[in-house]
Amino acid sequence: MRLDTDEPLEQAVSDAHRSGRKRKLSERQQEEFEQTVHEPPEKVGIDAPAWTSALVQQYLDETYGVEYSYPSCRRLLKEAGLSYQKPRRTAAESEAEEQEAFREELKKSDGKWTPQ
Repeated sequence: MRLDTDEPLEQAVSDAHRSGRKRKLSERQQEEFEQTVHEPPEKVGIDAPAWTSALVQQYLDETYGVEYSYPSCRRLLKEAGLSYQKPRRTAAESEAEEQEAFREELKKSDGKWTPQ
């Protein structure tokens, strides 16, 4: 029946706008969250060097009482303007102390989200 129209074919076969599922966070909460993740987790009392999906999931549950999946937490971080960063390896010619400090930091920050 959709094709039984005088409209051009491209317009006749397009779907109407669908709003999708309602967000769990209000606009105010979303703005607060975005401001929070642009700061280190230590500022909100979390002992970690950078944000991860797991940390975001825990923070949202404790702060706002909402549950998000890991993929949804990654989406929220991306919407907040953060990008996924993999830790880089240290240069072989650096000092031994610096290499050890880097290894320790690498263990702590494997797969974190950082500002772009």
